[in-house]
Amino acid sequence: MSSPISWEARHYAAWNSPVGVERPIVSLIEAADEYVRSQVTLAREERDEEDWYDYVLGAGIGEVISGIRVLLNGDIGRLDGGACDAHLVRLAEMANFDLDLMEMAR
Repeated sequence: MSSPISWEARHYAAWNSPVGVERPIVSLIEAADEYVRSQVTLAREERDEEDWYDYVLGAGIGEVISGIRVLLNGDIGRLDGGACDAHLVRLAEMANFDLDLMEMAR
């Protein structure tokens, strides 16, 4: 009798080799991640700011992140919704966007 595969193993297998509905979810999260991280890097390296704060662009990516979170309520294949959501919440925090209030945090 084989032991069940852990949720972490299923999630990371889906993340690294997504199939079906997993593909667009992974792609959307990766795109949001790349956008936020690139803006944070630009703020720190080019503008010598401690963090990235842009009322227009930050709110825009916050809306995108919120929309991706809604998609986690549907079929997401082998992905773990909690792990995906936690990653999206961290991205929103990096963008200084409050997902509860749906507005910039400061």
